Amino acid sequence: MSEDMPQLFYPGMPERTEPWTGDYEILWSIYIRCNNRQKLRRVHIPALEAIIGQPHGGRGWVIEKENDNPGELRLMATEILAGSYSDAMLLSLLRKLYALRPHWHLTARLNAEHPRGVYIMATYAEKEPSSAAPAVSNIMVELQPDFSCLIDGTTSHRSGSGKAF
Repeated sequence: MSEDMPQLFYPGMPERTEPWTGDYEILWSIYIRCNNRQKLRRVHIPALEAIIGQPHGGRGWVIEKENDNPGELRLMATEILAGSYSDAMLLSLLRKLYALRPHWHLTARLNAEHPRGVYIMATYAEKEPSSAAPAVSNIMVELQPDFSCLIDGTTSHRSGSGKAF
């Protein structure tokens, strides 16, 4: 795989040469076809959590209304995975993804010795989303090292943690 993955790095992140040995995180960005927040909370979120669990640690999803498509809402969450990468992390993520939807586009750097660690990006786009719960139209999921320990701690993907998403 190419060394130039489409991975997002924090501004000013120091260059590393040794293999990454810190914690990992999974970033969830899910677009749901629903224009009613009550229905989202009552129907779609429980259906979604029945499939993938509560990656946000029970603190609630970050929900944004999409300006480009008023019939969609974006759910964001971060699942913190303590410890160095293991194949069990990847297997658990893949089970969740394929339980959610049958077809994914995956991009991955699976070299645990890489200075930026293992990185996996999974994307899914529905051409004609159904209205069945959860009515998912687009998803982007990333498994990546938790680089927040390398910076001042004010920048993080962690939703619901009191830090900026």
